[in-house]
Amino acid sequence: GGGVDKLKRKKRILSRDILPSDCYPPPLQKYMGRSFYETTQTMLLEEVKMKGGLRMFVKPKNEVKKFTGRVITTLYDVQSLPSDTYLYVCDCVHFMSEFRFFVQSGCVIGIQCYKGDPCLQSKLNMVIIKKAIDDLESSPYKTAAYALDFGLVSHTYKSEDSVTTDYKDVDSLFDTLLVEWNDAYSLGSYGFSSQHYTDMLIARWQEVARHVQHISQQN
Repeated sequence: GGGVDKLKRKKRILSRDILPSDCYPPPLQKYMGRSFYETTQTMLLEEVKMKGGLRMFVKPKNEVKKFTGRVITTLYDVQSLPSDTYLYVCDCVHFMSEFRFFVQSGCVIGIQCYKGDPCLQSKLNMVIIKKAIDDLESSPYKTAAYALDFGLVSHTYKSEDSVTTDYKDVDSLFDTLLVEWNDAYSLGSYGFSSQHYTDMLIARWQEVARHVQHISQQN
């Protein structure tokens, strides 16, 4: 019994402290360019009932594999969500193209387009992306390797007030907005170099192993 309890306790520690799963970590939230809030299915049900409906994008806050992010518009959509999961609710944004930036030790080692037109990569605002990486790297939320997904939103699609002013690209037809952060321990490669991808996985899992050893020594 004691051994099982100890194992369960260590599993909770690992999932909370070593394998972060928040796709919108605090240092990166200002790069999203859209409003969002945290809630639960129960609270969201009440909100939909009061408003008579809404159109929002919903995804799990921590248990990222619990369900795939989706747009909700009806009471039935909300009822279909897991009742035991904290949620992120965001404004709906139409990303014309989305790109994954593979980052190891604070450096971009590759970029892959996974949705939309890859030719739009030249329209990405690399200054914004570098600032986002720098902000994450100087925070407690950094990991040895991860991916940042950024997308392009047309100025004509969203109103002038819908994108955070500091990160609005006035010299382009597009805004570069953060889609989400992904930890490298479980990451889609989207055709990225197998060697570099493997290096990322090794670097991240080595970091995880060091943390596991440290926590095991404390417990």
